[in-house]
Parts: sequence; C-alpha cells; structure tokens
Amino acid sequence: MPDAEQVIAVEHYYVVHVSNEQCSVEGWSDQEREVVSDVRWWSESELAVCPEEIYPQDLLILFAQADKNPDHH
Repeated sequence: MPDAEQVIAVEHYYVVHVSNEQCSVEGWSDQEREVVSDVRWWSESELAVCPEEIYPQDLLILFAQADKNPDHH
C-alpha cells in the first residue's frame, strides 16, 4: 500500500467477451483510487506484446487453458 502497510490480496481473473470496452471507477473508495492508476480491458494479443510486467506472470498460459475449457468462461 502507499503507506507501506502490507496486505494479503486475493485476486480473481476472468476471461470475458464484451461488446463495450468502457471501464468505470464509479463507486470506488478513496483508497482504491489512490492505489490504482488506471483500469481497462486487455485482449490476449495486447498482453502478449505489453512491455510492462504483468501479474500473474503466467496470465497468457491461463488464457490458453481457459480457451481449452470453454465451459469455464
């Protein structure tokens, strides 16, 4: 956290197919706004060429696994 407080975070990742790619920060707390600089949808191809460090580091592998199991989408 910005104040050096350590937290345990449980994160969930989903493969989502959308027609509208607009994201909103409406309803976020002040703390969420403080620690998250931006939010947006990413395609698998965008993630593959992104120069930034992506977490989890095996996200593209998880995409591939999700594609093999369409019932879990």
